Amino acid sequence: MAFPSIHIEGGLIPADLIEEIASGGARGQDAAAFRLDHHARLSDEIAAAWTDARAYWHAFQRALDRLPEDDTGTSPTRQLWVIPLLYALGYEQVTFMRQAEVLDGRSYAISHRAGDDESAPPVHIEGAGTSLDQRPPSGRPRLSPHGLLQEYLNHSEHVWGVVTNGLKLRLIRDNALMTRQSYIEFDLEAMLGGEHFADFGVMYRLVHRTRLPHSTDDAPHCLLEQYFQHGVEQGGRVRERLRDGVEAALLALGNGFLAHPKSAEFVGRNHRLVAGLAEYLLATSLGAAAQDSFAASRCDAIRTRAVKQQTTLLLLRIRHLLHEAGAAVDSLAEECIVTAFQGTPGSLRWLPSEEAYRLLDEIQRPDEPTSREEAQRRLSPVVAWFENELSRDLRAIAETRADKLAEAHRRIRRVVRLGRLSVNPALPVDVLGAYVLIPMLN
Repeated sequence: MAFPSIHIEGGLIPADLIEEIASGGARGQDAAAFRLDHHARLSDEIAAAWTDARAYWHAFQRALDRLPEDDTGTSPTRQLWVIPLLYALGYEQVTFMRQAEVLDGRSYAISHRAGDDESAPPVHIEGAGTSLDQRPPSGRPRLSPHGLLQEYLNHSEHVWGVVTNGLKLRLIRDNALMTRQSYIEFDLEAMLGGEHFADFGVMYRLVHRTRLPHSTDDAPHCLLEQYFQHGVEQGGRVRERLRDGVEAALLALGNGFLAHPKSAEFVGRNHRLVAGLAEYLLATSLGAAAQDSFAASRCDAIRTRAVKQQTTLLLLRIRHLLHEAGAAVDSLAEECIVTAFQGTPGSLRWLPSEEAYRLLDEIQRPDEPTSREEAQRRLSPVVAWFENELSRDLRAIAETRADKLAEAHRRIRRVVRLGRLSVNPALPVDVLGAYVLIPMLN
């Protein structure tokens, strides 16, 4: 994708659709869809907004230069930069929310709305000195700005929202079943500092107020949701083509063996047949269509008689960097392990490794199905914990595994008289799967 200041994480909108939006060829990319006057040209409006944004940016930079080092710059970020920028993007009313909203007993201090009431999409604006992905060292608030808005979207009726610290701006969608972040990010600092007008044009076409829902009522029909659903449908078509390709490869390979019974071909892990088959299986089992039918899932909630209290199983991938004295390049080793815990952050009890693997064997089939809504409700807090409360425990697990690997190498190296080797975990740990086990009620 030829837009250096735009980053798509988690495939929220396909890159080829972004290209189509940039060229003006996608649905909703005419002047009328932006509610412009019938004689106005969209290209002229984007150019005028770009000129305004550059002026706002330079004023904002001068204000940041005058701030003390310990000031996160919340007020100038909001008043001098983000709110004027949003106005240039069609946000005629950005309302400050004086009180946090409480959902399911949790408080969500979302700073603004793109309208005059709580049914308008959330717009969370932090200061330029605040990271979007890290919780403050004080521990308050309890989530990073990105994590706060994501959890709010997962628990509320809102589907789309905006989070920004003035340096980066992200579009986020409700995605409660994902264990990784999913967003479209616009690096405002790189965009304005590098004079990337084309990137600004894409942001205008994607972030403009007319792209988001007017309220929660029309969220399923807004342009952003239409773009997202287009990507889901496109993924389905790709999976169909993958299936056809795998079938053709199997037929060609089988016919080749029949035609030449004395010949053979080694089919290793890097063979194109294995690669195509693996890609097809992954796409079909973990795609959007499969999630609707729970054919396979990286996260789920399961009712089972195997536990007496709620237990969470985690499938982790841990990478280790192996450094040998005198070597110019480190080696990489990786392993997948299963861990399990009971309780909540602050009172967690990690189960022995053999117990975690025993539970994994016993839950191949749930004793009672759970609804998608219950799975989301059970998994949402677990996903939120990965970013904050569980990070220290996962780090400790990785360090323990690294110590065990280092000791194994030391034993062998003493016997064969090789040099010293150190092992360090490559953090953060990858969470490949999360499964909440719910005890059956008598």
